[in-house]
Amino acid sequence: MLFALLLAGQAVPAPEAVAQKPVPISPQNWITDDDYPGTALGRDEYGKVQFALGVDATGKTVDCRVVWTSGFLDLDQQTCAVLLGRARFKPARDASGNAIRSIYSGTFSWKLNAGNVRYDDVPALGLGISLQKLPKDYTRPTLLRVHFGRSAKPDACRVELGSGSVALDKIACEQAMAQATPLDARINGGLRPDTRMVEVLFEVGAAD
Repeated sequence: MLFALLLAGQAVPAPEAVAQKPVPISPQNWITDDDYPGTALGRDEYGKVQFALGVDATGKTVDCRVVWTSGFLDLDQQTCAVLLGRARFKPARDASGNAIRSIYSGTFSWKLNAGNVRYDDVPALGLGISLQKLPKDYTRPTLLRVHFGRSAKPDACRVELGSGSVALDKIACEQAMAQATPLDARINGGLRPDTRMVEVLFEVGAAD
């Protein structure tokens, strides 16, 4: 069984002063089970997408940007593709009551069901790695997607958001593969394919 859940979003002030935020119209109908990308479904891919929508003065969605990835390109792209076609609003208004352009932010979860276990809200495993010195091209923590087959050990690691340093991203995957564990070891008495988000932070610290 699969389903998708749209969580309540909130408006972010546009350059003009927003006196009344944009109001979503029938958001429960924006994305349905039938919109789940077949390729993502076949690979047991799931996750949350944080998005920001540009809403014009008529309430039409004219732009969509992924603020935080689900970890899977197909899910991110499908979220924006569907929202651009279906998301509608009562437009934001300024202090004089004039309809104005605005930005609406929200979160969408692509979810899978397996028995009584819901694959949503997957906690990210946080890893910290200390180095004597950070390379100049390091800009942010590495976000990884670690995949498990039917074994307690991961069989693949994919960089979803790189740190800026290819060398550190490689180290991040090596450490995540060594430390990540599957979430669903007790489902139906055994393991099933699973993925985990892993955020790896590099920082300057004492050498081991």
